[in-house]
Order: sequence, then C-alpha cells, then structure tokens
Amino acid sequence: MRCSLPIVLLVALLMSACDAAVTAQGQATPGQASAATTANLKIDPHQLDLESVNYLVKKGKVKDAESLEKVLNNPKEKMHSLDLDGDGKLDKIQIVEVKKPNDEIVFELHVFPSGKGKDKSAEVVVAYIDFAPDKASGQMIVKATYAPCVVGFDTIVYDYTVPIVVQNDVIVVDGGPAFFGWLFSVRPVYIGVVVVDAPVIIKHKWKGKGKGKWH
Repeated sequence: MRCSLPIVLLVALLMSACDAAVTAQGQATPGQASAATTANLKIDPHQLDLESVNYLVKKGKVKDAESLEKVLNNPKEKMHSLDLDGDGKLDKIQIVEVKKPNDEIVFELHVFPSGKGKDKSAEVVVAYIDFAPDKASGQMIVKATYAPCVVGFDTIVYDYTVPIVVQNDVIVVDGGPAFFGWLFSVRPVYIGVVVVDAPVIIKHKWKGKGKGKWH
C-alpha cells in the first residue's frame, strides 16, 4: 500500500501532461496556421491568382476588405481553385487584418477547407497583402506575397507604390481609389466571417393515427 500512492500520482501526472500536450497542439496561434496543418502542405501558386487580387485593390475594383473577400469567394470570378481537403468543393477564403507599428497594415488570406466545418485548426494562411506607408518619402508600398506553404513563395512578389499625403498625422492617399480611403479611416480591425457549408439534415414527421406514411 505504501508504494501504490506514488505510482497513482505518477500516472496522474503523466496523463495530465499528455492532455496538456494535446491541448497545446490543437490550439493554433491567431494569424497563423498550425504547424501540423502546413508541415507537408505544398500549394501550387496557380491555385490562387494573387496578381489579380492585387490588381483589384490597385485599380479600385473593390471598396473595402469585405468586398474583396466577396470577390475571392465568388466562383464566377475564378480568383482561386483551392480545395485543400480534396472533397471537390471550393474552399472559402477569409481576410484577417493585422495592424502593425508605423501605420503598416497586413491582410492575411486564410483558407478554410470546406470539409472541416468549424475546425479552426484546419485553416491555412496562403498569402499576404502588405500596405506599408512611409510618411517621410510620401510613398506607400503595396506588396502581395504567398505564404511559405505555396511553392515558390520566396520568388513571387506583386508590388507597386502609391503616393500618400500626411495631414495632421493622418495618412491620405492622393488621388487613389476609395479602397485606400477606407483602409486608413478610423474603423475596427477587419476580420471576415466565413460560412462553411454544413450537411443538411432532413427531419421526417409522422402524420395521422395508426398506419400511415413518412412525409
């Protein structure tokens, strides 16, 4: 009996440590995909037309992050063909805005595999759009790049510069599209809402008394 108590405590501690490890693995860091998700993932850059995505912003084809997200997820626009879980359905893309020092703003493009439902650990960051204003030079560099899970991510860059004006320490894009006006306006940080298709459950009700039929 004197030896049983330490053994029980040791087993309990080991089980607790294992549970903690599993919990840590299941929680992805905000703004990043889990390591288990992206470890062996290699995405063809042709599956996301990042050049066209950047063009939409540059030419003012979208007015804000929400409208950009809608274009990305509209199959008719053919902006991407991402199907990470291979279920034959187009995955959804979510835009997550990250604000950094010196007024820099980054859009992270998160992909949700359609067959994973609400499993947050299954999301993958596939690309970034970086808006980096330089108040001293009066220029802003807009740069779109792929994430490391995309083949050739370190060699593919789509960028351009936009003139800016600083008025009372507020950035104003001189003659630019409405998108940039929205970008630097006073507003909440944008985090898109992605609705993942869920299976439809049909419930049948029994009608009548005694013998009858299912409807």
